[in-house]
Amino acid sequence: LYAALLFVFPFQIYLQEALRGTNDIRGLALLNALPQLAYVPAALILNYLYGFSLDMALLIYLLSMVVTVFLLSARGKPDFSDVRRGIHDILNNNRAVGSHIYVATLVTTSTAYLGQFTLAYFHDTRLVGEFALALTITMPLAMIPNVIATTFFKQFASLNRIPRKVVVLSAILCITTLIGFLVVIKEIVLVLYTERFIQIVPLAYICAVG
Repeated sequence: LYAALLFVFPFQIYLQEALRGTNDIRGLALLNALPQLAYVPAALILNYLYGFSLDMALLIYLLSMVVTVFLLSARGKPDFSDVRRGIHDILNNNRAVGSHIYVATLVTTSTAYLGQFTLAYFHDTRLVGEFALALTITMPLAMIPNVIATTFFKQFASLNRIPRKVVVLSAILCITTLIGFLVVIKEIVLVLYTERFIQIVPLAYICAVG
């Protein structure tokens, strides 16, 4: 029904790479935050006026992403005066490093879901749900090194190795956050998900350390 809007997914990936490459951290933050900020009030208003459904949720989700990518694309003031040269440069870069990035993306995507597929095959979907929830609540821990890497991305492009100061800073932040997470996660699960989901806490410990 909404296939015409699916162009937004490769467009979103393009913007992530372009904004990271130009060190536009503010634009990258807007790309990640604006869809959610647009979705929540739109969903509340439409739910009040018409009621809510899966179709409507999907449409609002896609439209919020479409609006975001168009706003950020216009903000970047793209120049189409030499498209042929741009395509030529892209093809040359893809020949040099494209296959490496493609293989790395395939490996990353497939291994990210390997645990859930294995659980579903050998056990049952209930355990998959518990494991997925444990992964979700530990996901913010992975954001710290990602944010640091994105912030220094442009500088890294011209260096032979990552500076030791950045590695040490990342390690300290990650370990400090991990300790805080391990201390409070049980209480957070009890508050957000109640006693019925207490069994995910040991899983969350393992996922957090991982």
